[in-house]
Amino acid sequence: MWQSVNTSNLKRTFFTAGKAAVTLLVIFYVYLSVKDSFAHFDPSQLSFSATDLFISLVIFLLYHLNSALIWQFLTVKNGVAINTRKALPIWFKSVMGKYVPGKALMWVIRLVSYREENKELPAIGLLRCFILEYLGGIASAVIILLCSISFFPSSFYPKNIQSAAALVLIICCLGMHPYVLKRIGAVLSRSFGITKDSVALKTREVLQAVALSGCNWFVLGLSMFFAARAFYPELNWSAYLYVTSGYIFAGVIGFLAIFAPSGIGVREGLFIAVLAKLMPLEIATIVAIAARLVSTAGELIAAFFATFYSRLHSLREFRELAEKG
Repeated sequence: MWQSVNTSNLKRTFFTAGKAAVTLLVIFYVYLSVKDSFAHFDPSQLSFSATDLFISLVIFLLYHLNSALIWQFLTVKNGVAINTRKALPIWFKSVMGKYVPGKALMWVIRLVSYREENKELPAIGLLRCFILEYLGGIASAVIILLCSISFFPSSFYPKNIQSAAALVLIICCLGMHPYVLKRIGAVLSRSFGITKDSVALKTREVLQAVALSGCNWFVLGLSMFFAARAFYPELNWSAYLYVTSGYIFAGVIGFLAIFAPSGIGVREGLFIAVLAKLMPLEIATIVAIAARLVSTAGELIAAFFATFYSRLHSLREFRELAEKG
């Protein structure tokens, strides 16, 4: 028995070390890609607007709040909602779990916290909300990215990318068919160890999640646009859609890269490549790093206030019970 436990721990250790090594290799590759450009970079030519960067942070916090409200909407629709005053802090704190490689911790935190609030909440209902949140975000991101390709010069993308984008868009639409959703739900249920019931996904619910997430992506894109303008004021509003779709693409690939905590390195490398079409590579690198700092700072601020509010609310409830007792 102890031998099997030690073997399991050893495998987990090697797996974690492997993911960390891959993440470091990605970051090192990005560094090698941009270091030569910085050799001739003159910092005095760099513009900076603290106002634009602050606006970027405020808009990101709005995006973050919208994401939490979308989650609450999904839980209400699936009959597994808890009080909004408790649900939002749980969501904000759970997001920090994505900084652990594998991305599963943020969902585990949410599941455990919800079951602590109400032990009768069905796990399959919460799993359905997780899947809808995930599918809504990924599908809407893909649709926005594919639709935006037709608005940009062909020089921005590889040859024949529009035909490939149209094909992928058709596949995404077919993926909304009830039969396909039923199969997806069954596969995901088995992967989570649920064998008695499968997660029933309805086309209407998925479309609602896609629509809400899609609107919220544009809020996030606005945040990243202001982050870019903070260092490159020459950036015109005509580039807003390009920056938005580019950041969405980088963010989704970073999220899918389960080896990297919160997609660190992967997202920045792809976003640099996108921005390099609009500005010098050196400035694109700085903007990508600033975008990471804005998103991380926004998540930390939200998690801090969520923790503070939860403790304050718990203290208030304790005092009320003490007064009654």
